[in-house]
Amino acid sequence: MRTPQAVRTSAFIAYALSLLAAVIVSYLLHLLLGSAGRGGFTDLNPGGLLELIAFTLTFSNALLLTRQSFKLPITTLLSGGIYAPPPAKNFALKLPVLETLASLEFDGGLALVAERGRVVGLFDSKRDKTLEWSSVTKVAGNIAVTELRGALAKHPFVIIADGDVVHGVITQEMFIGGFWRGGISR
Repeated sequence: MRTPQAVRTSAFIAYALSLLAAVIVSYLLHLLLGSAGRGGFTDLNPGGLLELIAFTLTFSNALLLTRQSFKLPITTLLSGGIYAPPPAKNFALKLPVLETLASLEFDGGLALVAERGRVVGLFDSKRDKTLEWSSVTKVAGNIAVTELRGALAKHPFVIIADGDVVHGVITQEMFIGGFWRGGISR
């Protein structure tokens, strides 16, 4: 999983490759037509229009290919890496902490189960089940929020934690709703 800076760098590289491919194709077409096109700016001519069409088609198709191969959010790719998704810890929903005996009475969704101040599990009141802390899916807090797609495709929620510090949880519903883009509220 990538950090926001790694996503930003990937988007810049993908954008630059797409732009370079479009310029090369346009230039080769320019040479093929005997340097008469000049993009159609000096005078309206078919060679210039062909160059512009070739540039536009090559650039947009190269963006689509690089987006798929680099697995980038479209806003990050189209901005050339200027906009990057925020870190997951900024949007993690805080979880209540329960002592082991109190977990029998909790009915508010997910909660951390602690013994002597140390997290030992996760209580899911919807399933009425306590999960061992080692079996819960966890990711680091500095991971880009868009990188959680793979983990949330396999699990209903992901715990955002840096070592023993638990920032919170991100659920499939939160992710699908686009909470970091101003979608459903937390």
